Amino acid sequence: MLMKQTLVLISLLNSCGRGPVDDFVKKNINPQDDTSHHRPTVVEPSIQPYLDRFELLYKADVSIRIEFGDLKSPTAAVCNTWSDGYRDIDVNEEMWRKEGDLGREQVIFHELGHCILSRGHNDTLTTVGAYKNAPKSIMNSYTFGDSFVYKDNNSYYYTELFREK
Repeated sequence: MLMKQTLVLISLLNSCGRGPVDDFVKKNINPQDDTSHHRPTVVEPSIQPYLDRFELLYKADVSIRIEFGDLKSPTAAVCNTWSDGYRDIDVNEEMWRKEGDLGREQVIFHELGHCILSRGHNDTLTTVGAYKNAPKSIMNSYTFGDSFVYKDNNSYYYTELFREK
């Protein structure tokens, strides 16, 4: 048991080293209803499988642009929210290439939690399964998808993410 708790702490410390996932980035448009920021709904091909997983769990189709953007570490991805309600997601390509499957999933689910579910951050730590001091939510500010706690408890995290649907 102590070993699992230690592994969670080490995983979170490593994740924190990569930095927070993001926050909502609010962008204003000019008063003349400029829609030049409205780009076609395109999803980067390597990201599409994660959007598909989200849609399957969410039980709804999602129409959103998700592409690699000009982001610098430690930011993994950003949900851009425009003052006219338009939302899109930019992903840090360098960090994306370094993440494993579940790390990528957690980052995309986190961003979709902002952009589609209008969820804010939840940095509460709690006991999840056998892990103490684990993130209570995918909406944690730090990436932790490649950790044992996420791998061993992803059904818990899915339920928590969609609880307010």
